[in-house]
Amino acid sequence: MKHTPFYHVSYSVTRHIALKRGESNRRHKHAFYEPCIVLSGTGEFEQYGITHALREGDLFIGDADTYHEIRNFSSTALELYFVCFYLTWHADKPRVVRQPSLDQGRANEFLQTHHVYVPAQSHMVSLFEHAMKVMRSKSIYSKDRFYHEVTLLLIGEILAASTSMTGSSPTEYRDQVQKNRILDYLEKHLHETIRMADLALTCGLSERTMRRRWRTWSRRTLSEEIAHRRVERASQLLLLGDISIAEAGHLAGMPDPAYFSRVFKKLKKCTPREFRRQYLNASPSTDSQQLPFAVDYLES
Repeated sequence: MKHTPFYHVSYSVTRHIALKRGESNRRHKHAFYEPCIVLSGTGEFEQYGITHALREGDLFIGDADTYHEIRNFSSTALELYFVCFYLTWHADKPRVVRQPSLDQGRANEFLQTHHVYVPAQSHMVSLFEHAMKVMRSKSIYSKDRFYHEVTLLLIGEILAASTSMTGSSPTEYRDQVQKNRILDYLEKHLHETIRMADLALTCGLSERTMRRRWRTWSRRTLSEEIAHRRVERASQLLLLGDISIAEAGHLAGMPDPAYFSRVFKKLKKCTPREFRRQYLNASPSTDSQQLPFAVDYLES
């Protein structure tokens, strides 16, 4: 007999907190999802390199395994209520389900289509204030049951608002922002030693997740992309004429002359010296298609 697949929901904590002026919960990540509602005050929420202004009634979610931070720069406290929950996939439903669960369709809808920020849902504030009173009374629900119903309520509100928001899907928007942040970082730090951990930090991802997502955006690996961009920058520098080959490699992030020459020849099919001689001795051309250093950017 086949069973309907489902996601088991488990909870780590639910909290009602207030951040004072100048306070933040510091940049961090965790394995659980963290939907939040702003009960009062104003502040900021940053995730995926995007900063969202927060005010009363706003909903937002700290995604699992993703760096994020909440900050309060206002003169009044920023009051928040949040639930932290894990989603664990189960292919077969056990005979007895003692803890809350989500059906596959609802869980997939949340995982694939939710926006991380939904502006002002003012009716939610009074609803949560009532929910807090119920939780404190401990007279109606068990804690797990209460957390489960609050989570379903939050997920429902976030999904309902997400479907009405125009523009690209949350996933497409997130990917575009993260890709742009990676490319911006490469351009600014190409002449330096680039650590994958630092690169991942710029877009709020773990190194493993960043590498996996990058492969969905490009035919090249990240290491190959860095090498291509360094060789293209070195090509531009070599054509200046008044810079040494070793210096061109150094300024492009390849200070080892032997390594620079080897990588350059692999990608350009000639050594840096041959490249310079070939193009400096050639007749000038205004045709941009003839430029030897046209950067091969990623497809949008």
